[in-house]
Amino acid sequence: FLCLQCGKTFTQKKNLNRHIRGHMGIRPFQCMVCLKTFTAKSTLQDHLNIHSGDRPYKCHCCDMDFKHKSALKKHLTSVHG
Repeated sequence: FLCLQCGKTFTQKKNLNRHIRGHMGIRPFQCMVCLKTFTAKSTLQDHLNIHSGDRPYKCHCCDMDFKHKSALKKHLTSVHG
């Protein structure tokens, strides 16, 4: 699926739709703690871990845990390569 505005491609239509909302400035998901807004519900859910202190993303190699999926992915690449 191709974004006609910037040329970025996506394997899932839902990800393209979220991306397009970003271009349009549409951010319908709001954090009730700090009022920050997001284009996707999943991004808001990850953000809420900052406020709650939850660390739901666990490394299966060393049992470290992370607040964000992206941090776990970076850890897996840099530490366990």
